Amino acid sequence: MPAPFRPRFSLLALVLGTVLLSSCFGLWWRWEPWVVLHRMAAHDWYVADINFSPDGRLLASLDQENAKVYVWDVETGQRCTALDNGIGTSSYAVFSSDSSKIATSSAGDLAQVWEARTGKPLVALEHEGCTGGDAVWSPDDRWIITHDYSDTAVIWCTRTGNTQAVITCPDRISAVAISPDGTRVATGDFAGGVCIWDTQTGRCLQALDMHRNDISALAFSPDGRSIVSACQNRFLQVTNLDGPRATFFVTGYLIHEAHFGPND
Repeated sequence: MPAPFRPRFSLLALVLGTVLLSSCFGLWWRWEPWVVLHRMAAHDWYVADINFSPDGRLLASLDQENAKVYVWDVETGQRCTALDNGIGTSSYAVFSSDSSKIATSSAGDLAQVWEARTGKPLVALEHEGCTGGDAVWSPDDRWIITHDYSDTAVIWCTRTGNTQAVITCPDRISAVAISPDGTRVATGDFAGGVCIWDTQTGRCLQALDMHRNDISALAFSPDGRSIVSACQNRFLQVTNLDGPRATFFVTGYLIHEAHFGPND
């Protein structure tokens, strides 16, 4: 699991443990010089994931054993709330773009959107086989896309919890991205294909044969005109959706994430 930096790179969150693949401590370090700010031991079992909110003020830690997500205040180190999914283990805890909300999953067919600081439940998202894998917010927080690594993804209205559209892909979904203006969704699959979808209708706008292996990373450029995709065989492609594409081979490393810079 990569160690996430707080926005503006002033803090780094780490997960450490005394047993291989097990952890119950979270550490936050202030960068230059490295100083331990807070140490937490609130988890019953190992911490499966940690994520900073986009504004850098909150940190979410996901407990693998008890299906809870803990939300922490970064400055004080105090726990703000504990989000209880209630069913099985959690697979993600994703903050909204404005940092005010957080989406979590459970082992069932249910995802939940909460107020990030108070833990107040806002909307429940329920659809068979489409909520437990991953979630992506639109930049304006109007939509959230969930999937469970099957061939189906669901676009939800975050205000009402209603289904806006259901996307059915040619193969099982491995990565999802949403355009900066929120009008298009990109899905990458385990067969190496990328499809571009209309957010409002779920209609397929483009189908691209990008890679020969499953896609591990997918992102739109800031202007929404290009996408970057990476696959498990270390190939990375930058594709202009209206024209040519460039292909790169990264030697020695598997690619887990790929993003454009803010001015690219």
